[in-house]
Amino acid sequence: MKIGIDIDDTIINTNDYIIKAAYKYDKKYLKNKGFRNKNTYSFKEMFYWDDDIYKEFIKYYQNNNLYLDVPVKKDAVKYINKLYDEGYYICFITYRQENDSKDVYNKTYKYLVDNGFKFNKLITNSGLKGKVCVDEDINLFIDNSLNQIEDVNKRGIETIMFATKYNKDYKGKKMSSWKEIYKEIRRRFCE
Repeated sequence: MKIGIDIDDTIINTNDYIIKAAYKYDKKYLKNKGFRNKNTYSFKEMFYWDDDIYKEFIKYYQNNNLYLDVPVKKDAVKYINKLYDEGYYICFITYRQENDSKDVYNKTYKYLVDNGFKFNKLITNSGLKGKVCVDEDINLFIDNSLNQIEDVNKRGIETIMFATKYNKDYKGKKMSSWKEIYKEIRRRFCE
C-alpha cells in the first residue's frame, strides 16, 4: 500500500514556527506593526501586510532557510517509521517550490533524513496533489490543506485531513495526532 504524506503542518509545525518568524520580521523590519488577526491563515490578514511585504517576508524566510528549523510534530517520526517498517510505501509530497535562492528538494530531503524519517520517495513542486497521487498510485493521502484534500478526493483516493486550527470546519475524516492516524491506517487496511 502507498501512502502520500504532506510535510508542512502535517508532519512538522510549520504554521506556528512561521508565525513566530513573521512576528520577528515584522518587529525588526517593519517597525513592529504587530498582529491584526492571529486567528487567520493568511499572513496578509494576520499582519498589516500588503502583497509586496508578504513577498519580501517569504523571500527572507526562504533565503535564510528558516523552514529547515521547523520542529517535527509529536510522534510523526515514530509512527511514519513504524508504517515504513511494516512495509507501507511512504511518499512525501510537498507544494514547496524551487526558486533561484534555494534547492528545495535536496534541503527538504536532508531535513527529513536528519530528523529520522524513513521514506521511499520525496516529491517537491507538487502544485495540486491529486494528479501526483494518481501518477504515484497513492492509496491514502494525508494533508492539512482543504484544497489539496478536495483535489485528491475527487480522484477517488482516500484521504485523512491532519487537523489544524484553520481547517476546523472540514467535515470529512480528520485526525489530530500521528498515533490516531497510525491506528486508523491499521484499522482500514489491515482488518
